[in-house]
Amino acid sequence: VPETFNIAAYACERWAESEPDRVALSLDRPDGDARSYTFREVDRKASKFAAYLAAEGVGAGDRIAINGTQCVESLAGHLAAFKLGAVSVPLTVLLGSDGLEYRLSDCEASVFLVDEAAVDALRSVRERVDSLELVVTYGDFGVDGAVTFAEAIDGRPDRFDSEDTAADDEAFIIYTSGTT
Repeated sequence: VPETFNIAAYACERWAESEPDRVALSLDRPDGDARSYTFREVDRKASKFAAYLAAEGVGAGDRIAINGTQCVESLAGHLAAFKLGAVSVPLTVLLGSDGLEYRLSDCEASVFLVDEAAVDALRSVRERVDSLELVVTYGDFGVDGAVTFAEAIDGRPDRFDSEDTAADDEAFIIYTSGTT
């Protein structure tokens, strides 16, 4: 086990440097829309989002809840959390208000990157989640006080130096579906 290891550096940054045009993510949507992203593109989005979060005071150990479908913003959100040394909290879009409130409160999420499918649930619980300071949406879904992912990364630097994280630093908090 190495003394320090950063998931974003290992899973994306090294490929963005050595094989920048290699495909990192390929999305084929049911509606026929298809798009591929290179390691360079994914790393740039993650770096820009990490820079935005850092400017907002988010750092090592902070919880970043991420809910959404399989998309480049979700991937960039997780990688940005790892770059910061923050803790990624993946959440399903299928959560209702009670499940969402419990998870956001329990992990003390300070940031929520939210998909349109969870916006109504978020609206109904947001005032009861004391730790939640920043909401970033995948698109413009009319969430008061939120910024869109595109707004958050606009004008941010393409590079963000990942934090050195130790083997025993938290990286994820994962909740079960609650059906077991």
